[in-house]
Amino acid sequence: MGLYTLLRQINLSKIDLLFPRKNNKGRKPYLRSALVFALLVRELRGILGFEALEEFLKGHACWAYLCGFKDRQIPDHTLFCKFLKSLDIERLIKIQKIILSELRLVGLLGSDWAMDSEVLPACMWDKEAAWGYTRNKNARLPELEFGYRIHVIVDTKTELPLAVRVTPANVDEFSVAIPLIHDATTSPFEKLRYLMPSNVIADKGYDSRPIRDFVRFLGAKDIIPIREMTDIKTRYDRLWKYRYRKRTSVERFHSRLNGLIDLQKFRVTGLDAVTKWVNLAVIVMLIAALWAVHKRRRRKASRTKEIFHNIVKIETKKLL
Repeated sequence: MGLYTLLRQINLSKIDLLFPRKNNKGRKPYLRSALVFALLVRELRGILGFEALEEFLKGHACWAYLCGFKDRQIPDHTLFCKFLKSLDIERLIKIQKIILSELRLVGLLGSDWAMDSEVLPACMWDKEAAWGYTRNKNARLPELEFGYRIHVIVDTKTELPLAVRVTPANVDEFSVAIPLIHDATTSPFEKLRYLMPSNVIADKGYDSRPIRDFVRFLGAKDIIPIREMTDIKTRYDRLWKYRYRKRTSVERFHSRLNGLIDLQKFRVTGLDAVTKWVNLAVIVMLIAALWAVHKRRRRKASRTKEIFHNIVKIETKKLL
């Protein structure tokens, strides 16, 4: 089963309904889902510029077919640019929710969540970016870095993102933690109801009473170590330590995300534009995981680039 065939058979085929056409006159427009997939291809392949994307799709019939462009009718590069500007973050989040609901239906996602944030370096001339502290394994103390902070909750079982928020790097983790958890437990669609977590795992940077109370309100356990500066002394048993080790799953997610996104390479500036690119990268990861499930390769659900490499091989054989 090819990628495009898969996506047309599931709920993701309703993507076009999220982009209603304002004017019915004129020639028939391109499918909005095809334009979304083209932007995902640009993200995955690291293509610089929309003119390069147009040339790439014209020269690679396989990728054009995966996006949904038939009979080699590739849009002009100006249309890609206009479509990206017209995209709003809310619609991208709805697409993520649709894919996540499919992943839940096939039983891929677990109930243990890990939460963390990391600074994504930005261009020095970006007026909306800021300086923020980031943890470096090789350094004893946090270091300052210029860019945006990506706050994320991942499923520790598959290391797939469940909710993502982007802020300037100087925004602390406390103010984003509760809204981020709320994003992962709710859905913009009435029919899509999300399961509550069993454990929410985070480092001691999230040690605060409001965060712990909110996690417990959801019926989950807060696997968060207590800061050393407090007077509270506690002992962690083996089960607690075993669950806390799963926090490394969110660190591996950040490393894969940095492999897909390079703001300095794409020269993306502005909080709105960066948020769009981060959400597009998340959609790429979720689509790859969904394809892996349908091809009975669940263990490779988090290997995004490897999965798309296999997809291209399959579609190339079909075209030949």
